[in-house]
Amino acid sequence: MHIVRNYPNVNWKCLWTNLYTAWISDTQRSKWYMMIHDLTPTNDRLAAIKLTETNRCSTCEAIDTTHRLTLCGESKLIWNWTRARIAAITRTKLLYVPETWTLRPVFLICPSPQRHKDIMWMLAHLVNYHMQGKRRISLLDYIEFMRRARWKADSPPTRRTAVGNYLSILDPPSSRTTHTPQARHTLGRLPLAVIYTLSAA
Repeated sequence: MHIVRNYPNVNWKCLWTNLYTAWISDTQRSKWYMMIHDLTPTNDRLAAIKLTETNRCSTCEAIDTTHRLTLCGESKLIWNWTRARIAAITRTKLLYVPETWTLRPVFLICPSPQRHKDIMWMLAHLVNYHMQGKRRISLLDYIEFMRRARWKADSPPTRRTAVGNYLSILDPPSSRTTHTPQARHTLGRLPLAVIYTLSAA
């Protein structure tokens, strides 16, 4: 695969393990797979095969690549919102939640596998949100999208064992007090997580 050859320092075994064991749908997994492989129809790719006149982003004028996930316009606000919640779950600083996780999720969250799956769930939904065609990207729309997705995720009986109460971090602050004592414990007194960023062997 050309993506593996282009990024030899990435621990691809860890990345594929994280992707294929993530608590997400096959559709979300496929979209994230496309983004990881740089198979999305960005202007940079379309210009290379003469299907568009410019390789520049129509929003920020930068070269149109996967920068739309974290750097372009409202996407930066959306990423910062997501990043803050991942940092809260792991009780770590924002600088330890790099934007590269959206394309190269080569990390391991210890000691809680639930927190690890929760963060993969959030990253997958971030990517999925940005790949919804002509949808107008905005922070408010994204927050509503994530809360609807979280509500749907609450339905399967496997939810509690997969990610526990950690997705309650997506709830509006005013509603968090209505959760169970276990949920309040999750939000207020999380044990410190250890984040391993795994490089290629």
